[in-house]
Amino acid sequence: MNNPNVSSYVRLCSKSIRSSFLDNFRSQGHTLVKSSPVVPYCDPSIAFVNSGMCQFKNVFLGLTPAPYPRVVNSQKCIRVGGKHNDLACAGRDSYHHTFFEMLGNWSFNDYYKRDACRMALAYLTRPPVSLPLSRLYFTYFGGSEALDLPCDEETREIWLELGVPASQLKREGMKSNFWEMGSTGPCGYSSEIHYDLKGDPGSALARVNADVSDLIEIWNIVFISYNRTGPDSIVPLANNFVDTGLGFERLVTILQDKRSTYDTDLFVPLLQTISKVSGVKPYSGNFADSHLTDLDTNYRMLSDYSRMITVALADNMFPDATAKLRNVVRDALIISEDVFQVKQGKLLKDLTYCLAEILGESYPEIRNGLNRIQLIISEESRIFDNLRKGAVKEWQTLVKNQPELKVLNVMEEPGLVSGVKYLNKQLVREPGEISGETAFTLYDTHGLSKNIIEKLAAVKTVDVDMNGFNERLNQLKASSKEKSSSNLPEISPADVKDLPLTNDSAKYNYQYNTDSKTYTFPSLDTNLVGIVLDDQVYSIDSRGIYNVRTGASSGSIQLEHNMWVGLVFDATNFYTRAGGQEDDIGVATLTNPNTHETSKIEIGELTTVEGRIVHFGNVVSPFKVTPTLKSSLDIDARVRLGYMRAHTTSHLMNAALQRVLTCTHQKSCRVSSDVSALDFSVYGETLSVDSVARVEDFINDVIAKGVPVKRKHVSASEMTSLEHVTVIPGEVYPDDVILIDISNEEEVVSREPCCGTHVYNTEHIESCTILGYKSYNHGVRSIKCLTGHASLAAVENGKRINAALTQLEEKITNTAHPDEETLKQQSAELRQLKQHLQSEAKEVPFVVLKRSGALIDALSKSVRLQLREAAKVRIIGDIADLCKTDLPYIVHYVRDDNIEVQALPPLSEITKPFLILVYCSGELKGRAYVPPLYVSGPGCTAQAWLAPVLEKVGGKSVGSKEVERVCSMEGVKIGREEVEGVVSELMRIARSRAEEMLGVK
Repeated sequence: MNNPNVSSYVRLCSKSIRSSFLDNFRSQGHTLVKSSPVVPYCDPSIAFVNSGMCQFKNVFLGLTPAPYPRVVNSQKCIRVGGKHNDLACAGRDSYHHTFFEMLGNWSFNDYYKRDACRMALAYLTRPPVSLPLSRLYFTYFGGSEALDLPCDEETREIWLELGVPASQLKREGMKSNFWEMGSTGPCGYSSEIHYDLKGDPGSALARVNADVSDLIEIWNIVFISYNRTGPDSIVPLANNFVDTGLGFERLVTILQDKRSTYDTDLFVPLLQTISKVSGVKPYSGNFADSHLTDLDTNYRMLSDYSRMITVALADNMFPDATAKLRNVVRDALIISEDVFQVKQGKLLKDLTYCLAEILGESYPEIRNGLNRIQLIISEESRIFDNLRKGAVKEWQTLVKNQPELKVLNVMEEPGLVSGVKYLNKQLVREPGEISGETAFTLYDTHGLSKNIIEKLAAVKTVDVDMNGFNERLNQLKASSKEKSSSNLPEISPADVKDLPLTNDSAKYNYQYNTDSKTYTFPSLDTNLVGIVLDDQVYSIDSRGIYNVRTGASSGSIQLEHNMWVGLVFDATNFYTRAGGQEDDIGVATLTNPNTHETSKIEIGELTTVEGRIVHFGNVVSPFKVTPTLKSSLDIDARVRLGYMRAHTTSHLMNAALQRVLTCTHQKSCRVSSDVSALDFSVYGETLSVDSVARVEDFINDVIAKGVPVKRKHVSASEMTSLEHVTVIPGEVYPDDVILIDISNEEEVVSREPCCGTHVYNTEHIESCTILGYKSYNHGVRSIKCLTGHASLAAVENGKRINAALTQLEEKITNTAHPDEETLKQQSAELRQLKQHLQSEAKEVPFVVLKRSGALIDALSKSVRLQLREAAKVRIIGDIADLCKTDLPYIVHYVRDDNIEVQALPPLSEITKPFLILVYCSGELKGRAYVPPLYVSGPGCTAQAWLAPVLEKVGGKSVGSKEVERVCSMEGVKIGREEVEGVVSELMRIARSRAEEMLGVK
């Protein structure tokens, strides 16, 4: 741009510009807070962190205290969906991006408007930034009659007092200058600062907020002082906040005197890398209509997408858990392959190296996670390549017959091929509309998004019943929450709305006795407030017992022996299924305080309905329930302790996998008593037996160290600021998080948000044994392990097997020159041990199972080879003896699993016509030899001799170069029971043919 009004400081590199902002506000009492990850762990309303205020949202809502009075940071932001979506603009204009950095400063009830405006103006107009005030334009809120909000004259006067000319101030409405967190919640006036890249004061004010590229907003200062409570209701907040956001990339563009963000040092290395790796003509910066525009747009899009992808992957987002991320990755791969002709993700991986240099100093997680980032890209590239090869051809056929489909991208929705085929059939049956049921099938079975279903409807020029679709979707969500047991009656929210909520905090009330080395789980005295009986729900209070559906009242309810009943208490110490951990089981005791009569209900299942926990179980003895009864709850201590051991072990398992594999994340977890199963992802790696052993050794090492296990309550913002926290991708956590921290002074073993119950020290797990490892669908593996006494028992089983195998191995290796009978005995013993190993597979450590199996196979192979050699020596001897007889020809049969036709003596050692049949491992093979001396014409050859044998069993011949002398029969499968009869007939045929051929009897 060669702008003469920009100071000599314009040559600042982007790193220096970022530092200048942070240092400026730190010098004015602000505390530097690191960027939160772009994963919004505690906010289900957004797919990515899209602004600097996200990590302080709960402060504004009054849910958590402010971390400091004044804060400054540079926040990583991604906008590819929802209210803020720049995906369609990225690469097509000069300043919108899918990933960007937002520089921000915050005041939490400290300073307000005047200081916020003063500090912003000072930073922009003084060194090292030194922007000319004449290029800056300011907006302020103009008021709202609908909300009865006055014009923000205060902010206008502040800007004037700070030296801003009135001609550079513009009054704007709700859209531009009233910031809101959502439809309800904190909100307030804002004041924007815009920069005129063109330098035309005559037209500048008119271009403010006119969506032009030569006058852009660079800073938004929000004064949060209200709380929206409804569409037309707004009330003042008790405290005032300042929330500002300065677009880093835009500021760098201005200070480096560039025409677009893509011309700055944040993007130029990326664009150069694309050209260098691909060999394509360099980027020329063209935005106008020309033959270069498409290529330059693709340059910009790929460089932009690479930033978003790298940052998201560095922050532990995964494409298989985040559809929007996977779509951007695939868009980047398409551009790499189709435009720049670089396949297998190589170009995208090379760009991550470049980004580690550009952003790694400010965000070290990019440098530290580079191997993992590239591994995921490689795996995604491989998956996508396979998908393209299969889906594209089918899609092209569909588009050829239905051209209107070309507006849809099969790469974004792989289910489009099957979905369109299904829809075509449905529209023949039900023309004119996509029914709610059909739309739901497209969504649930074929994996199409609601957006794509609506696009399909538009392409097909039919309506879609979205009301019917939403109804079916809600039914699915409701059914997924129900228990699978048929014993549990259906209970609606209306049935329990008048019952008090169940306080289940006592589930965490248990102690460990260091003297007895046992856990105790105290009994809980509680109040019975509801009963579920015969599909009816009754409420119980001091007034009586009422049927909540009919309103009928009674003084008592009679419970009979073995009756299945549900009990609702105002408090419980039972754990209800959550976080993969199963329900507690135990006993509820009901007591009549007058007669002291008691009854026990054996609790076996639980369910939660709108915060009320229903305990289902069998009545042990008859009892009359009255409003005055007393009740207590006791969980099964043995089962609960098994849950605790297994659940803590699942966290150790996750931690171990993170250390053994380059890249993995937990998919789900299932915890029952002393059994834990963890499903996890893998990317381009295999988990070998040695790797599984390393995982198991890591866990048992942590158990042996006796590392404390602590349960902590932390806020969402605290959790994101802590290091070494492992979360499940895609999982949304509450604002108040329970963090299970397994650490000591030496190291942090594991930190995971979890609502489950855990042991207090890893040594209480006693032992961990991995029992199984298997693959599910692509990229997902599962490990199952035992803990406690079950693990110790499995370890003992493994020791016994190892001892038996060691003894047998020594016996085999120490036997010099074993004869055939000894070898057969060794083979039988190995076979018996392997069968025993397989029968005990569910009770033997996985590593022992695999390593012992491999050793048995190796020993068996060695013994088998020796047996074959011994059998070969024996058979050759037998054949030699037969050749010494006066017989004119030889027809011989051998039944031996240790001999093959190929092991017979060479042709040169056969002195007379010889045909042998060998039955080995369920197959009958054969070979005919005719020495040259006996070959006297077409009718006297090996091929002619074997022909009737082949015809009888339907076999095929395997000829050699000298079929007159030697011809073999391919293996023919014959049952062991019938082979002797078949061979007897074949030998008769062979003898008859030999006599005919040789003219002898």
